[in-house]
Amino acid sequence: MFFRLKEKKEVHITALGGIDRVGGANCYLLETPKLRMLIDCGCALIPLSGALFEEDLTEFSYPDFSRIEKKGIDMVLLSHAHFDHIGALPMLIKKLRGQKLQIVASELTLRTIRRSFYDFYREFRQFPFETVRVYPGKPIKYGESSILPVEVPHSVPQSMGFYLEIPGKKIFYPGDFKVNDAEESKTDSFKKTISDLAQRKTDILFLDSSNIYEDGFTLSDRLVWQELERIFSETKGRIIFTTFSSHLARLKAVIQIAESQKRPVYAAGRNLIAFLKAGEIRGWKRFNSHNRFESRVLILTTGCEAEAESGLVNAVFGEAPFRLSFGDTVIISADPIPIPEIENRVREMVRRLTKITKKVYISAEAPDDFSPKAQRANIHVSGHGKKEDLLYLVRELRPKLVIPVHGDVGKRQCLANLIKKEGVETKIIETNVPFEV
Repeated sequence: MFFRLKEKKEVHITALGGIDRVGGANCYLLETPKLRMLIDCGCALIPLSGALFEEDLTEFSYPDFSRIEKKGIDMVLLSHAHFDHIGALPMLIKKLRGQKLQIVASELTLRTIRRSFYDFYREFRQFPFETVRVYPGKPIKYGESSILPVEVPHSVPQSMGFYLEIPGKKIFYPGDFKVNDAEESKTDSFKKTISDLAQRKTDILFLDSSNIYEDGFTLSDRLVWQELERIFSETKGRIIFTTFSSHLARLKAVIQIAESQKRPVYAAGRNLIAFLKAGEIRGWKRFNSHNRFESRVLILTTGCEAEAESGLVNAVFGEAPFRLSFGDTVIISADPIPIPEIENRVREMVRRLTKITKKVYISAEAPDDFSPKAQRANIHVSGHGKKEDLLYLVRELRPKLVIPVHGDVGKRQCLANLIKKEGVETKIIETNVPFEV
């Protein structure tokens, strides 16, 4: 169904993808008579099997861009450098070739795009799009509308929420967030910003439902750093470490711990190296075959979700870039996305690792049926807020309406029920169904 905007203050919001799952193709179209923008432009990787295959049995899911191919858009706001928020950008450029477009994001997100989509940039640089770098607290103008970037605590640095002031409406899209950052100063800064926004009033608040079933606040990553320092100090042999490649603050902390213990640090994995370079993280070298003889080396690699062809999965099969030995300690500093196929392949990878290495550490919050031989430790916390994080925003901002996103219908409805108890209205929207504000 297509429509024509008539009233000056009329606003329509349409989810083009990602609203109905964690790690989906997050993308929202916001339309006014004078502005058409996308908020995030993600791609979902959908595993077709839970087995550890040497071939990649994964398909890609993209937002439905059919609504914007003819009319185009003015800009796309990118909240942070996770694939489920930036991964469909090459597809968007292809769909809109020849149409002017602004890509608005933080410096780190733009650098990550350039590193991750190198071939895409080289192939499409003749098309008329421009990048606009934003900074926390410094609004950008577009006609009668204003966009205020708000830095939010998340698992990748320079994550931005966007406070939109458009004629007749004030909308806050915090993206993926939690309240407690590893750096207390950033937690304080976030709370101060939210307090300031509360004075402006908010009509619509998007809210991430990923961890709605979890009580309390999501913990700070500083707890993880302390636990990793303990494990490193107790480990004499090689350490193989994997986490999400975008988790730059944790990777930086791990490198610093290794340096303090005089452990050489090497990295193996194309996506990991791309993020380390984009984040300008120092203190590591690219792994090569000569490094395998070093006894106290720290190897950073990919594979925390047992992705096909990742460094850790290749090592399980005895392939390059490095081989595992019984004296190795493996640390999987992540929880798999709660998708059965992903959990199954991580479970199988952990089972195999416990047979060929000395110790395997997994998150204390990993599924209960993961290998009993693995050691559980507090080596991961989520980047997504739990119940109290979500209630914090609602109670501070007192929005007129909350739109639950980033979760299946059960999670979004659970969040809606919680918010209604606060006396705030909610709206469950569906993919490709325009919602008139």
